[in-house]
Amino acid sequence: MMPRQFFRPAAAGVFAMLLLISGCASTARQQRVSVEDVEMKKRALDLFVEGKNAEAKGNHDAAIPLYFEALQYNPQSPDILLALSKTFIASGKALSAIHFANRAVSVDPANVESWRILQYLYQQTGDIARAAECLETVLKLKPDSDIGVVFRLAQYYGTMGKDDRARKVLLDRARNPDLPKDEMSAIAEYLSQSGFIDDAISVYTRLTEKDPADVDSWVALGSLYDQTGNEAKAEEIYRNALELNPGNVFLYISIGNNCMNQNKWDCAINYFERARASGIENPKLMSTLTSLYYYADRLQEAEALRDSVISMGADDAQFYFFLGKALGFRDRHEESAEYFRQGFSKPLDELSDEQKLNAYAGYANALIRTKRPDEALRVIREDAVKNIKEIQYVKDIEGSIYQEMKRYDDAIAIYLWLMDADPENPRYLVALTQAYNGAGKYSDAEALLLDALKEDPDNTRYLMQLGIVYDYTKELEKAEEVLLKVIRKEPGNTLALNNLAYMYIENNRNISKAIQMVKRALKTDPDNGAYLDTLAWGYYRKGNIKEARQHVEQAIANANRLDKGVIYDHYGDILLQLGLKDQARDAYRKAIEFGESAEKIQPKIDALDR
Repeated sequence: MMPRQFFRPAAAGVFAMLLLISGCASTARQQRVSVEDVEMKKRALDLFVEGKNAEAKGNHDAAIPLYFEALQYNPQSPDILLALSKTFIASGKALSAIHFANRAVSVDPANVESWRILQYLYQQTGDIARAAECLETVLKLKPDSDIGVVFRLAQYYGTMGKDDRARKVLLDRARNPDLPKDEMSAIAEYLSQSGFIDDAISVYTRLTEKDPADVDSWVALGSLYDQTGNEAKAEEIYRNALELNPGNVFLYISIGNNCMNQNKWDCAINYFERARASGIENPKLMSTLTSLYYYADRLQEAEALRDSVISMGADDAQFYFFLGKALGFRDRHEESAEYFRQGFSKPLDELSDEQKLNAYAGYANALIRTKRPDEALRVIREDAVKNIKEIQYVKDIEGSIYQEMKRYDDAIAIYLWLMDADPENPRYLVALTQAYNGAGKYSDAEALLLDALKEDPDNTRYLMQLGIVYDYTKELEKAEEVLLKVIRKEPGNTLALNNLAYMYIENNRNISKAIQMVKRALKTDPDNGAYLDTLAWGYYRKGNIKEARQHVEQAIANANRLDKGVIYDHYGDILLQLGLKDQARDAYRKAIEFGESAEKIQPKIDALDR
């Protein structure tokens, strides 16, 4: 008998053969499947191309079934899915477009185009949250996406109230050391327009450090400081820029504008003259320089340049408005009114509503100062209404005119109407409060402010007005409490410091403390005429008459017209203490001329005459 193991090799051979046969069958099946797959994909591609041709001819209805048939042959093709989504977009079928775009990103999650299309669709359907998620994915897949993606995502965040995320996405891009200058500038501008001023300043500062010859960034940086009321820092920026870029006309003009904002007329003239000396005969520059000569009371130069502008035919409406405003500042109201009149005889089409409003307000003011209040009202009620779209702004000027005319009941009616139209506008609430005060309706003013403060208890503007009401009603402890609350909230609030100091001085309380308070205000605003008058009045009450005279004369030189009546009254009292009776009499007369009550001042003049 043969051993059993003798047969094992034969069995193994049979098994191997079976494996071989099986393997051949499997390979044949794979080859057959592969051939079928290729044919299906080729058929899908042919249909896809037919669909594209139909689309190219603008026949979207014919393209859609072709794409659907192609999808049957190749259901995982992101190209076909995207083509369907785009065709549905062109056909105005957003929901179908979203469906196929979502299928495209599920098949190929790394396809940036699919995410962009999906983002667009969600934006169109108002689903901003999902649109933002799509752009977040785009930035993860492609961090160097164009800057438009970053701005759009920041806009989405802003729309959703996620300001911090908007700020972060912009700053993350700005931190890229290789970011082109134009992109960094665009980010800085976007940040400033979105209210992120400190961040915008930081980006512009980096731009100037990288390229000190980048004058545009220097100017933008200085402008931001100007906008935030920090004119001193703005001036420092412009001067630093000019040292690095000597002779640059744009920097001359920027410093000139900065000086003009601070009422530093000679400084402004100096830089505008330097800009002009560089060869610029720009009519706007010449118009501004003309008005500056008037502001500085350099009449001969003003009139010569004015005639030059007119001879050039560059005397547009804005030119005359500039001159009207300048002469109003110099209290030459007849000439001011005439310049405004000439300006309004010119075409106004190129002026914004804001520019026209300012001009109408200036014209009305000049007419009131020349004892023509009825004409001022006619100009606002008839002419301004025709030329300005937003009627509430015109009514606001009308209310201001009534306040100037001391027609407080009419002013109250106007501001009640305005508050009904726009109850959230703090300007109208404050103006109504002032009208109530003028009419002696202090309880109405108090009630109005207390109601407003229930809604907004930390509103320092309303608290300031409430302090004024309590000052009028001689509720000094309440006034002090309110003003101290403002100062605690805003230690640098110069108006609160001045008002509380003046209240102390008027009531012979805390005079030394009051002097220190107003000195704090003057550190921030050294040329404020009202604050200088408060300081002078404090020294007067302390018996330091020489010091009082020095500061009151500075106050007169710097004060605006509304404050001059009170200041001249104080000046008269100070001069009288110095034994200068004739000069005191002249000061009292000036006080009446600038609107101080004749009933209060005339007895002082009569006493001197006796």
